[in-house]
Amino acid sequence: MLVGIGAAVTMAATAADPARLAIAGIGVGSFEKDVVRKLGKPRSRTTEEGYIMATLHYDRSAYFLDEDDRVVGMRSSNPRSCFERVVCPGMPLSEARKYLSRMLPVPTHDPKGLAFVDPGGSGCWVELTPKGKTLASLAIKCEP
Repeated sequence: MLVGIGAAVTMAATAADPARLAIAGIGVGSFEKDVVRKLGKPRSRTTEEGYIMATLHYDRSAYFLDEDDRVVGMRSSNPRSCFERVVCPGMPLSEARKYLSRMLPVPTHDPKGLAFVDPGGSGCWVELTPKGKTLASLAIKCEP
C-alpha cells in the first residue's frame, strides 16, 4: 500500500534517513508535538484506521501520522511550503522537473502527475501535481 505525503529534502542527513524529506521544516519521522510546536495548532485533526492513523490539517497542507504519532507523509498546495526551499506550489512545472532531475522519475496513478524516487533509499518519493504548466501541489509518498 502506498501512502500520500508532501515534502522537502535536506541532503545533509544520512542517505537512508527519511527525516530529510520535509515540507515547511517538518520531516518524515517527526512527532505530532514537533509539528504543532513549529506550525501551531492544526485547523483540525482527523483520525483514521490503517497505516495513517491521524491527519493534521493546516492551511493548504496536511501531515499524516502513524500509530506512534510520527509523520509518515504530507502534502501541500501552499506556495510557502517548499521542497528543499526550491520546489514550491505555484512555480513553473518545468523548473520543478529540472530541479528534481537528479532523482529517478517514476509513473503515478494520475497520468498528468510526476513522481521522483528519493535516491537515498528511504522508500519515499516526491510527487508533483500540475495544473497546466504550474505546480499545483507537492507530496511525498512512502511505502509503509
